[in-house]
Amino acid sequence: RLEEALKYLKRSANDAKKACNDWVLINVLIMTAYLYFLRGDIKKCLRDLRAFLNKSQKVQATVQPYPFLLALSMAMENGDLPKIKGLSLKEEINRKLRGKNLYMKGVAYRYKSYLQSIENQPLEKVVASLNLSLEWGKMSGHTIHIAKTKLDLARAYLYQKNDAKAYALAEEGIEALLPLNENLVPDDFRSLMAKSSKPDNQLKEILQVAQEVVSIRKHKDLIQYVITTVNRLTGAERGAIFFIDNETPQGKLRLGGSKNLTSSQVDHPNFSSSIKLIEKVAQSGAGRIVQDDPDSNDDFFSNETIRSRICVPMFLRDKVVGVLYHDNRLLQSAFEESHIDLLSYFAAIAAISIDNSMAYEEIHRLNKKLSKEKQYYQEEHNQSLHFEEIVGNSPAIRRVLSQIEQVSETEAAVIITGETGVGKELVARAIHRLSRRHERPFIRVHCSALPENLIPSELFGHEKGAFTGATARRLGRFEMADTGTIFLDEMGDISADIQTRLLRVLQTKEFERVGGTTTLMSDFRLIVATNRDLQKEVAAGRFRADLYYRLNVFPINVPPLRERREDIPLLVYYFLNLFSNRTGKQFDGIEEEEMKRLISYDWPGNIRELKNVIERACILSKGSYPRIPELDNEAGPTGPSSGGFTLKDVEARHILLTVEKTNWKVRGPGGAAELLGIHPSTLRFRMQKLGITRPPITKR
Repeated sequence: RLEEALKYLKRSANDAKKACNDWVLINVLIMTAYLYFLRGDIKKCLRDLRAFLNKSQKVQATVQPYPFLLALSMAMENGDLPKIKGLSLKEEINRKLRGKNLYMKGVAYRYKSYLQSIENQPLEKVVASLNLSLEWGKMSGHTIHIAKTKLDLARAYLYQKNDAKAYALAEEGIEALLPLNENLVPDDFRSLMAKSSKPDNQLKEILQVAQEVVSIRKHKDLIQYVITTVNRLTGAERGAIFFIDNETPQGKLRLGGSKNLTSSQVDHPNFSSSIKLIEKVAQSGAGRIVQDDPDSNDDFFSNETIRSRICVPMFLRDKVVGVLYHDNRLLQSAFEESHIDLLSYFAAIAAISIDNSMAYEEIHRLNKKLSKEKQYYQEEHNQSLHFEEIVGNSPAIRRVLSQIEQVSETEAAVIITGETGVGKELVARAIHRLSRRHERPFIRVHCSALPENLIPSELFGHEKGAFTGATARRLGRFEMADTGTIFLDEMGDISADIQTRLLRVLQTKEFERVGGTTTLMSDFRLIVATNRDLQKEVAAGRFRADLYYRLNVFPINVPPLRERREDIPLLVYYFLNLFSNRTGKQFDGIEEEEMKRLISYDWPGNIRELKNVIERACILSKGSYPRIPELDNEAGPTGPSSGGFTLKDVEARHILLTVEKTNWKVRGPGGAAELLGIHPSTLRFRMQKLGITRPPITKR
């Protein structure tokens, strides 16, 4: 039915042009190019293919969730289509393999097997590619792709003289394709079609549904599963389950779930005839099929004209509790009388299973409520506030938590300031978790830990051969953060050159990989952190003013631990519980004198230092109470309030004391990096930056 498909696609293209919807137009162009190829109209195929490529490049459409471009590239490889400059089957396969779409990965491996066959590669490699194709196909759940791959594997096994395996796979592939469209079965497998029958497939499907509905706990997932299965078996386009609210006088209908049918479409006047049908079925308790009049003058292209309907009641304990409804807006004879019995079976299963799953959800809800109440009372008992790993109850930390809640739902850039070790990354992660992007990636970049010459490659990525050692293309952090959040830690340490490049990315969200010419786009949310005073850096000319003002949309200052000493006991007990579980030891608490030591200490390394001290205490202590080890400079305060040190002085002093304590051992167990809780490479970089070097060993 190529002509019919082309008719709909042409109308869709016109609508897309009127609406200036480039994404829809791109999809239509590749589909029409493929259909013209199937029809043998090479001229129109190439016309639409070139239009698709030009349009995709213009709007930078990198996501292509369809197999048609691979099919056309394959046709060029086989000589069935003239080759187009810039289009290569091998490159298209690799692009799809690098992508995240499970279905397209499966298709790409199938086409890789075709290419391997053309290149006369060993049959084992072809089979390996097809097995990977099947594996990705099963993960995506795409029935047609899985069936086609099985048939291709069957061919390969026939060449390997493995007839038993070949015939088994062939029968599985044919059995999957027959209920959909027997024309999908390739000519060379037609002789096996007689061994597969539609009723057998339906019986298997029914038995499979009966087994699977038992394992589906959520009633919404169960509804979707039943509707989708019926759509597939009957050829329905849309489906829904309507529940009857028996608490109302007239038993009002309520949409319980649907597939390809929205609540606004249900409320549309064009759906009123379907509502009447559903009401009649609910009242009579008998299923019905209604077909549109073939001579109807309704607009054939209308999206709301329903041409076939089927409807059956759902019984529970001899009472109609709902209606299973399906329709088709294209075919006037989509449903047969035998479908009434089929739908009635599914309706019966759905009624019982949904009732069970709703009861399970109610039990789960009550258990969850009890669990939350228990957690609430525990938190009240502890009198602590634990906000996504941010522990504290002081006014200072409450102010930070309030700011997190205020900014998280926005897309505003956030700059987090504070001394080293105060927990700036925890604040950034909390903002991401509470934002609309919480299911998307959170990408962290520790700017001060990266050598200057590697920062551009790390942030923007690089192309193969861009520099010595660039043996493959690498995605940059901005590219990885697309649709998610990127967190630039220690932002104040980057050079003027990187600042300039960053400013452009923040202004346009466009960038190029190192050694590349293609401009890429990324939809990211930016959060930065620094332990420097950027205003002073701007005044000193070390930080660009325009970049600072673009970053400084919503500042959050995280106070040092010495300014919220009332939180120290909460943090101590939090870390004590954490590390006692890890070490398998049981402690009764902290002795009062030890707690006074911890509260009076100024903590130049802030929470990170406190965490390390408590961990060390848990490791070294054997009694009921952990013994707090000696604290650095415990005899005198180290904070800037009393010593006049800059933050840089404090950091250098703290690192120096730590490496001297470990006899200049940086990495490994008991090394300075482990005590400070940072990576050895990061510690070496910070030592180099702060000018900390090991003194020469004097000979005696």
